[in-house]
Amino acid sequence: MSQSLAALLGVHEAPRRDLVARQAIRSPLVLARAQAVSSATVFGAGPGWTEVGADVPRFVGGSGRLLIEGQRSNAFPNPRGEFAAAPTFPQATQPAGWNTSASGVTATVVGAGTVNGLPYVDIRYQSASAPGFIEQMFHGAAFGPSAGTVTFSVFVQHVGGSLAGVNAVQAFIPNFGSTPAALDGSLRRAAHTATLSAQRNPRARFELTAGAVLDFTVRFAAPQYESGAFASTPILPAPGSQVASTRGADLATATLTGLGLGPSGASTLFWSGVLPQAAPAGQAQTILQLDDGTQTNGFMLLNEAGGTSIVARAVSGGAASDIVLGSAAPGGVLRIGLALSGAGRLAATLNGGATQAVTGGPTGGLTTLRLGIDASGDRAMFGESLALQLHRIVFGDAALPAAALALPG
Repeated sequence: MSQSLAALLGVHEAPRRDLVARQAIRSPLVLARAQAVSSATVFGAGPGWTEVGADVPRFVGGSGRLLIEGQRSNAFPNPRGEFAAAPTFPQATQPAGWNTSASGVTATVVGAGTVNGLPYVDIRYQSASAPGFIEQMFHGAAFGPSAGTVTFSVFVQHVGGSLAGVNAVQAFIPNFGSTPAALDGSLRRAAHTATLSAQRNPRARFELTAGAVLDFTVRFAAPQYESGAFASTPILPAPGSQVASTRGADLATATLTGLGLGPSGASTLFWSGVLPQAAPAGQAQTILQLDDGTQTNGFMLLNEAGGTSIVARAVSGGAASDIVLGSAAPGGVLRIGLALSGAGRLAATLNGGATQAVTGGPTGGLTTLRLGIDASGDRAMFGESLALQLHRIVFGDAALPAAALALPG
């Protein structure tokens, strides 16, 4: 079908495949995610977090968007808060590896269970004359990465007693600044990011009014210590397995032959979704990619490293040509259209904006469509996709913006 005939008939009449839709990922697009001794999690449509196994797609909340994350590891061996022996509450013994550091404070474990799908432990803190702070640790000593950017996070909730004398709770990495978080009756995730030059032992830190009388209980769930510039979804080892655990990257791929495309990739792709955060320095976030199995030849749509610039890229023989389509507001819906001519030209539009084009891309040899990840399994999206549509015709520049803007968010 010619471009002009497709435009005459209307975009919805063109041969089309919906590869991603609400709560759905469809063949020939498949998702693989390796997990040896860990569970991936997702805040799903039901009440709270759900643990899922290897290769199971994750759909977020009521939106039903497909979640794509890169590989991350949780260095805490006991984020489930499991005990060395069956607990009888209340008790002074904390979960294996956990301990409290605070002069003149009694810490008593008063309960454990599951909240919003996450395993938790409740700890009661009491003091007749409070010190300046309480530190709750989830590991016995400095551990984990010794260099690079890391993020510590933990879910906290006030579940008993009075917060009089408690000024703030912070996700704290020693020798670095800390990030205050609200402590109230809601389960909230406190998180802090730092760049290391040595191993550390992150912990939750409560800033106190010195000399105050304390009696309050805090619920802790899913502490996580991972390499990366932001917290990813909770990573949990298998129950009873107290080891650092890894969630594999979400690899969503389809072969071009399975999609009915030739090696030039001539087609039109439409994608809508959300990037919850800006891309960290030195680490772009891939949205879509067509390639020959390498990063040397292909067409890429990405959020450029160190910011929110959405870039369409053509790469041939390692030489890249870019167009900047605009900026992404973290958490805002993006609607993007990409038209690949088959002759090395890539045209693109962001949120209904004017179509821009770049030339010099490959004209053959392409084999694979990837969603949210590059050919090396890196530069992951860490984002959510609601729609991915493939049309086996090439839309003209004039038709592209309106068709992209019509995508669901």
